[in-house]
Amino acid sequence: MDFSETLEQRLLRDNCRTFFMRRYPAAEARRVQLANDALPSGLWDEVAALGWLGCALPEAVGGGDCTLVEAVIVAEEMGRALLPGAFIDTVVGAKLLLEAAAPLDRTSLIADLAAGAATIAMAIEEGQWPLAAEDIATSIGLRAIRTGEGFVLDGSKSPVLHADKADWLLLAARTASADAGAATVSGEISLFLVAGDTPGIRHEALPSDSGEKAFAVTFPGITIPADALIGELHQGWPLLARAAQRGAILSAAMLLGACERVLEITLEHARNRKQFGKPIGSLQAIQHRCADMAIDIAVARDLTYKAAWSDARTPDDRFDASAAKCWSSDAAERVLNSAVRIHGAMGLTDECDVSLYFRHCLALRRSWGGADLHADALAAAVIR
Repeated sequence: MDFSETLEQRLLRDNCRTFFMRRYPAAEARRVQLANDALPSGLWDEVAALGWLGCALPEAVGGGDCTLVEAVIVAEEMGRALLPGAFIDTVVGAKLLLEAAAPLDRTSLIADLAAGAATIAMAIEEGQWPLAAEDIATSIGLRAIRTGEGFVLDGSKSPVLHADKADWLLLAARTASADAGAATVSGEISLFLVAGDTPGIRHEALPSDSGEKAFAVTFPGITIPADALIGELHQGWPLLARAAQRGAILSAAMLLGACERVLEITLEHARNRKQFGKPIGSLQAIQHRCADMAIDIAVARDLTYKAAWSDARTPDDRFDASAAKCWSSDAAERVLNSAVRIHGAMGLTDECDVSLYFRHCLALRRSWGGADLHADALAAAVIR
């Protein structure tokens, strides 16, 4: 199995890195994160114009006709640049809509998402991501009650990233009784596409120190049309499971990119910081800690790209996606803690870039299922 990059993939990576260094340097990342401020004007439109939002979509819907591997390259470089935004939701949401197809063709919307002309937010989570059918009973409480006019939504979702700016909300709701038991609980879930400006939807901003704007979104008896249903009624779980896999892979890629940059910053500090007349990088304790950081990153890279490569080959196997997210989340914690220790107290100050990555990775580690949830999924697959 050869994971070496093709010429096209190397060019994609180089273009991403050059672009983000020019349009979103560290000073901009610090401003956005510390002030919870907006991205530089026009940045997201430029990302869309470069084709990166739709790189994993077919050419027929305005995409780049590439695989999830190319989307992982973009996500990795975004993580390295500390760029917040709706990239993961856009890729995951667009591919879900494409796979759902029936009963309503949403090709034009998918093309708009790829072009950056429309935005989408994944409103799935209610405290934790459902990674398996047995998680649904405790992780999805939003109800969609069928009526003559369509469906009535009652419940809430939290956190939903960038919900205030999203043109569309893609949400999971329970459309059948929960009394049937865990054996059939996956048949309770349906997916819906709801306009972000639907009257009655309420947004409550949540505290955030990572630059990502998160909201609790409440649907207090909101009526939506019947054609808001994605796919078949009560058959949302297979689509949601695939979305969760891709989201986990892409968030693992962002963690990978962030950790790579943190290691570079830490190595530079270890080479230049002198104590007792010599660089601290000459000390064996510092060298071993840096080596451990590099090993964690190398394993995270292999697992993440293996999961992306497997996406089109074994789509129903969640093992690789969970392994990538589980390891990358735990590795990020170890890498960031080591970076802070090597920098000393300054590693947690706002003036040090390491602290920016520390906060950013805290949010990424929780997104699309944390390490514990994915470890449970891996354990179930191993022990079954």
